[in-house]
Amino acid sequence: MKISQIKIHGIKSYTDSSVDLANYTVFVGENNSGKSNILFALLWFFGKEKLAFKDVNNSISDDPYIEVEFELQKDEEFTHPDEYLVEGKFKVRAVLSRSKISDKALACEYYGYTGNADEDIKDTKLLGWKTVAKPSFGDVIYMPSVRPLSEELKFTANSSLNQLVTKNIIARIKAEDEKNQHYGQVVESISALSNFISEGEGSAIQKLKEDISKKMLDYGNVQIGFDLVPPDAEDLIKSCFRPHTSVIGISDKLPLGSQGDGFQRSMMFSLIANLAELNKGEPKTGKKLAKNDCTFYIIEEPELFLHPNHQTYFRNKLEEVANSSDAQVILTSHSPYFLNHVEKYSQIKRVYMDGIISKISQVTDKEIDDICESNGNLMASAKNECKNPKPTVQEVAEESAKIAKSDHLRYLLWIDPTRANAFLSQKVILVEGSTEKAMFSFIFNNPKGAFYDESGTAKITIIDTVGKYHFYKFANLLHKFGIKVWCIYDGDNDACKHSISHKILNENIEKLKTDGLIMDCLRIDPDLENSIGLTKAECADVEFYVSLEENINKCIESDGYKKIVDFVKIVIAS
Repeated sequence: MKISQIKIHGIKSYTDSSVDLANYTVFVGENNSGKSNILFALLWFFGKEKLAFKDVNNSISDDPYIEVEFELQKDEEFTHPDEYLVEGKFKVRAVLSRSKISDKALACEYYGYTGNADEDIKDTKLLGWKTVAKPSFGDVIYMPSVRPLSEELKFTANSSLNQLVTKNIIARIKAEDEKNQHYGQVVESISALSNFISEGEGSAIQKLKEDISKKMLDYGNVQIGFDLVPPDAEDLIKSCFRPHTSVIGISDKLPLGSQGDGFQRSMMFSLIANLAELNKGEPKTGKKLAKNDCTFYIIEEPELFLHPNHQTYFRNKLEEVANSSDAQVILTSHSPYFLNHVEKYSQIKRVYMDGIISKISQVTDKEIDDICESNGNLMASAKNECKNPKPTVQEVAEESAKIAKSDHLRYLLWIDPTRANAFLSQKVILVEGSTEKAMFSFIFNNPKGAFYDESGTAKITIIDTVGKYHFYKFANLLHKFGIKVWCIYDGDNDACKHSISHKILNENIEKLKTDGLIMDCLRIDPDLENSIGLTKAECADVEFYVSLEENINKCIESDGYKKIVDFVKIVIAS
């Protein structure tokens, strides 16, 4: 079973928030917006954290809880009573009664749903964490950001290294054992050795018992005894496993902690990637007993200590892991590289603060379809305006459908690491192309620019949409995520240029403002270059930037330049 949705009520900075989860889900947002609190609630559900009074939101008066809705995968058997399976989903509430909440941190209690409404929650508890929850909810591997990696590299029960190495080593051993039965022989040998040591006259334990009795005073009917509990074969392998590093040219074996944080973090991701490949080869049969074979990888800020190229590589690997039938990846990030070329925008969840309460915004696949369809109609209409003779209604409809289809691909290709910063920003200014980007690079980052010493620009991301033709769909997308958007565009004299009506496009941009999808827009006539006394150059962005820096034709003293500066002041102050 994989998680399809969670609802958090009264935990940390959340009062009531629901969010859908995909195979690969990334939560983005500013610092202290509540991303880590989502992971805390999930870890509490999975028995990895406990809840104390300080973790309960003061705004609620009832019991804090998190609801997790699981969805069965193909050919998966449901092992709980059938009444808990509703339309292929199994929803569980992990809750803690307010009467039990104190400074002492406590685990949750579980209740299952027998329908889709709140009143359908069962009034009798599911069993506890060890007996039901742990095996039937699946395994969790948690990689925190603030916990020292040295702690994660220890072979403690909950360390990421312990869990990952165990999964990898045991999986490989069992796979090889199908061929040579060495693992089975170890299990049998342990059992035989245990019997030899503990049973019958002359056994080591019997002899120890006799020796102790000889030298003890008489205590009546009290006799001493010993039980020999044979070690589990998996535990024995884990206890014997000692990872180390070595440097070429140096013979000494070094502890993993001797290497840099980047090396250690990279090793953890490598273990996850290898485990995914191992799991691909495992035969998938019906689940037995009350066990969920899914592993949930909950990762906080995976970009820490990693080179940008490594971030992209491991992002791809994590998505590959998540697409297997028995894994799901849930992470928080500040890095655009973990948003780069997302498979679907529904994988991104933006966390933000509304006063003192955390909120989560998301977009559905259906909403993306609707945006692409509307944009197809807009573009087909703008193209139709410039055609003579006019196309038929059928031809316009076909053109609209073609544009809508291609927009899906454009949408995904649009997100490179630079543009992905839009999801990590409070404010976004959409511009048409590289010349406008050069303008903002100058006014924000050049000592001669109007906002060089202005800290407020740190909250603004400038996005080149490669033409105002794409303003509609990107303004809509960012609006869905609750991000404030402004637009700066060339009026182009409302002419037909490149077989498209700029009048219709310009009217639509103004309508975005009227409809509340963008905060404001600035129209520049006829275009940016001419408005500040320059002409379009062959190498537009570079020569344009140089012209600004050298104040050619007193361009940074022009009314057009001052108009842009005034517009940006409004954006900063908003």
